Amino acid sequence: MQARTKGFTLIELLVVIAIIALLIGILLPALGRARQQAQRVVSLSNLRSLGQVQATYASQFRDELINPFLGNDSPPCQPVNLGNVSTNPFAKWFLTIGGTPCVAFSFGNGGTTQQASPQQLTTEFYSAHWYSRTADWISEGDVASRVQFAPGDADAQLRLQDILDEGGSIGSFVWDTSYFYSPTMWFSSGRYNSNDLLAEREPGLFSNFRRNTFADMRFPDSKVVFFERFDFGQRTRTSIVDGNPVSVNFFPTFNNAESSPAVATGDGSVREADIGAIEDRVEEIQTGAGSQRLLRALTPVDGGALQIDLDDWAGYCMGADGMEFDNGSTFGATVGQSVQNCGNVGNTVSAPGAPGRGYFWATRDGIAGRDLVN
Repeated sequence: MQARTKGFTLIELLVVIAIIALLIGILLPALGRARQQAQRVVSLSNLRSLGQVQATYASQFRDELINPFLGNDSPPCQPVNLGNVSTNPFAKWFLTIGGTPCVAFSFGNGGTTQQASPQQLTTEFYSAHWYSRTADWISEGDVASRVQFAPGDADAQLRLQDILDEGGSIGSFVWDTSYFYSPTMWFSSGRYNSNDLLAEREPGLFSNFRRNTFADMRFPDSKVVFFERFDFGQRTRTSIVDGNPVSVNFFPTFNNAESSPAVATGDGSVREADIGAIEDRVEEIQTGAGSQRLLRALTPVDGGALQIDLDDWAGYCMGADGMEFDNGSTFGATVGQSVQNCGNVGNTVSAPGAPGRGYFWATRDGIAGRDLVN
């Protein structure tokens, strides 16, 4: 008589499947956290490299920090090769000739210069695009270096790839980086002394432009120079919709109370900046537990709200990234607004912003101030 082959019973198979499913449920979150931690390590390494770029730049140019200005030896209001930093070591955003300002790059006009009055000048948009104006100086021809992008920032990477796919050159295009550069680095500290922050296009701002140096930093270990535009370690954030908090599938913007963006400070160190902890410290001081001087230092100007001229961001693909703005909209676009011509990047804003202070962006006392509590 033929022997019967022994196999698994249905119950045994179900038990094995259940165990495998349980193990997957346990391991997947752990793997996700490990991946996020690895990405954060890469981002911190990128920021450390950018801090070294800042130090190298200063060592070559009289201790001056990276800035958006051209030198005064350029022809007045003539087109310039924005990529040629060998002949224009400060070639970044715009120049001045005999006190007459000239825009060195204007979106949508092919990169040619234009005559402009001080009221029309704007440089804060340079904060997001500084790397594209400095890339060729950092490493000639290596404009697509990964050091400018956080691993989780797919949108910014796609924007640069679209430019390269279309045959764009560094002399005629700008692109944004994952790591914003604080505008306090090229304004005088006097611009940030009071809550009445002078907007970029207002008369008088031109006198506040300044080629700052490392010597102008009074607190280099707590003054943020570069910072992630989002906390890429978090996949969701709380936003305000019709006055109610809701969870949305966007990264928290750098100044969101839930955010802990990676930052690089003036002394070359890198860390995570816990915005919630900063706000908790401010609240403690307000209730009488701490120095009023520290309270002033940790309260950005303009009442603490992040203020940016939306005209400089409107219609640009960054408006589709979901960056939060203080008036309940996002950078460059309001909720549901379509942002055209964004290539491969998603082009509809589907989440509102939330109120946020101007941490790192509008530090009290500017470059002479401090952003972090050590």
